[in-house]
Amino acid sequence: MQKENKKPRVSIVIPSYNRDSLVARAITSILQQTFKDFEIVVVDDASEDKTEEVVARIKDSRIRYKRHSFRKGASAARNTGIEEARGAVSYTHLTL
Repeated sequence: MQKENKKPRVSIVIPSYNRDSLVARAITSILQQTFKDFEIVVVDDASEDKTEEVVARIKDSRIRYKRHSFRKGASAARNTGIEEARGAVSYTHLTL
């Protein structure tokens, strides 16, 4: 686990809209990688499902959740994630 004051080397952005069935799988896949110096920024584009609850159940300090109050679209969700990113390198994961 990274220290709170240490910036991660890589930021991984996962934009999501109504994909509670897939978001845990995507996060778990990232967490299982051998490279560990990263953060995951999940951007929920105003989903109407249980995306927030699914993300909250995964206990890892490297995961951050950001929610749009209304739907803005996949590009805006990616941009929000990039704005929130703290890593030296940002990578946008496939849109869920």
